[in-house]
Amino acid sequence: MEKIMGCGEIWCGIQGKDVNVVTSGLEASLFSAACDGGKGGDIYYFSVCESDLLSRIAIADVMGHGPAVAETSQWMCDSLRDKMNNVQGNEILADLNAMAVDYGYKALTTAAAIGWYREQKKLFYSYAGHPPVFLKRAGDAGWQRLELPKSEHAANLPLGVGREFPFEQAAITLASGDALFFYTDGVIEAESPERQLFGSERLQSALNGNDSDPKKLKASVLSALTAFTGGGLSHDDVTFMAIRIK
Repeated sequence: MEKIMGCGEIWCGIQGKDVNVVTSGLEASLFSAACDGGKGGDIYYFSVCESDLLSRIAIADVMGHGPAVAETSQWMCDSLRDKMNNVQGNEILADLNAMAVDYGYKALTTAAAIGWYREQKKLFYSYAGHPPVFLKRAGDAGWQRLELPKSEHAANLPLGVGREFPFEQAAITLASGDALFFYTDGVIEAESPERQLFGSERLQSALNGNDSDPKKLKASVLSALTAFTGGGLSHDDVTFMAIRIK
C-alpha cells in the first residue's frame, strides 16, 4: 500500500495498473487493464495538492480500445494532466473538449472529473457522457448513482462531439466512511460466453455485497467480472477505482 502524505500527482496513465494508495483524506484502490495487456484507451488520474487539502480525480475512456487508440489516449492523458490544475471540473472538461474537437473524430472521449476538498468535506463532480459514479453513504445499505441534475438543454456530452455543448458541475457534502466507485464502460459491457452483458445491475450487486473498503471492493468487482466472462477481460479496456473518505 502506497502512502502519500504530501502533494503531487499519484497516478496518471493509460497502461495496466493495480495499486492502492492512502492520503490524509482518502483511501483509494485502482485496477486498469488494456484488452491486449499493453496500453489502451482508458485513462486514470489522481493527485493531491494544497497540503493534501484538495484531491483531483479523473477517469476517461477514448473511443476504441487497445493499442489502436493508445496514441490518441496518450495525447488525451497528457492534455488532462495539463488541465487538472483548474479547480473547476466542468472547466477542465470544456478545455479538453475544445482540444478534442480540434484533434478530430479519433478523440471522442467520455470522462468524469472530480474535486474533493478535505476540510470542507465537499465533492465537486462533472461528466462528459461518462457513466455516473456510484456513491455509498456510510449509513446506507446500498450504492446509488451520483447523477448530475437534469439539464434543460443538451449538455455534458462526450468530449469531441461539438464546441457548443456546455459542461456542468454539481457538489455534495460527504462524510467519513462514504465511498465512491468510478468505472469505464468496459466493466458494464463485459460479455459472458452466452454474449450477455455484465451490466449496471450486476456491478451494483457486486458493490452491495461488500463494505466500503476500497481494496475489497476492487477484488469483489474483479472477481465478479472474471467469473461472468469465464476468466478473461479481452473484450475491451477495463478500468475502475474505489475510494473511501477517511
